[in-house]
Amino acid sequence: MNNRELILESYFPVGVYLGHNEDYLVEARKVADKKLKGLKIEDDMFPVVQTESVVEELFPLATHIAQMSWDILKNQGYRVDSINTYLTEMWVQQFNYGGRHTEHAHGNSCQISGFYFIDVPKKSSFPFIHDPNHVKRYANLPEENERNITLATTTINYENIKEGDFVFFNSWLPHSFAPNRSRKPFRFIHFNVGVMPRQEQSSCPAPAEV
Repeated sequence: MNNRELILESYFPVGVYLGHNEDYLVEARKVADKKLKGLKIEDDMFPVVQTESVVEELFPLATHIAQMSWDILKNQGYRVDSINTYLTEMWVQQFNYGGRHTEHAHGNSCQISGFYFIDVPKKSSFPFIHDPNHVKRYANLPEENERNITLATTTINYENIKEGDFVFFNSWLPHSFAPNRSRKPFRFIHFNVGVMPRQEQSSCPAPAEV
């Protein structure tokens, strides 16, 4: 090693988990149509409509999400053998033209959050995942090339999402959505997952090992 060579040790990683499963699309669309019917946009600046909980109506999907979330936490190195995962919240969101979400994260004891996309028209919305290290973002230099993912990157976009795609991430990870530029509605299921001790009653089956 010469005096200008260094060994990179990378710590405190951030993980985003992507999947695809169309098995739940038909039922999810039926529930979305039923639950969204008659709901009105309350803020013209943010033309977004969202339902109440759809956990009971989409219980197989909720169970799948809970199971996948347990697997993720196990894979990340957390001690989860004595806990179960369960849906604290799961609801449908619809972005009409111009609909979007500003950057935010989720708390209230949830551990995993994510999306299941059910209607994704061309030129519609897509999610951003943001660097949770606000100290770094405050002091960050301009990136040399924002199209390249490097240690300088502060935002990742998922503009190539498709209907049936899943995105999972830790709930403390900030995220947002780009404005919907399509005249057709952009719809997805947003969910938050919490944990509880195994001996308590849970809405999902005992987890399988990763």
